[in-house]
Amino acid sequence: MRNKCIEPFRLLHHTDSWSLLLEMDDDAQKLFSVNPDELELEEDFELDGYYWDALVKCYLDTGQVAMTDEVHFDSESSMFCIYSSNESDLRLFAQSFKEACANPLCLEEMLRGFGEYLD
Repeated sequence: MRNKCIEPFRLLHHTDSWSLLLEMDDDAQKLFSVNPDELELEEDFELDGYYWDALVKCYLDTGQVAMTDEVHFDSESSMFCIYSSNESDLRLFAQSFKEACANPLCLEEMLRGFGEYLD
């Protein structure tokens, strides 16, 4: 399901849950207001679903968006995936995360901290 407010993310409905997906392509890279390659990071950021998992976990730990239900991750190298039983939580997260990525200071802080969330 496409929605302009959350693009390039897309929502997928399952029987009892929702998935928020992001393909690892140019649209994903365009979310960033800062080029990670231009920063001196402890861990290089790659356009990979597992790295996005870590970045999102770092963002969620800041408490800038409140999720009412538990979220889970099921990313692959070519796609980021977060899922929950609460569709509105995922929509709120996508909008909030896009805003954070558009803010150079916020994004730089997340990029500097995401390494501790890599599995």
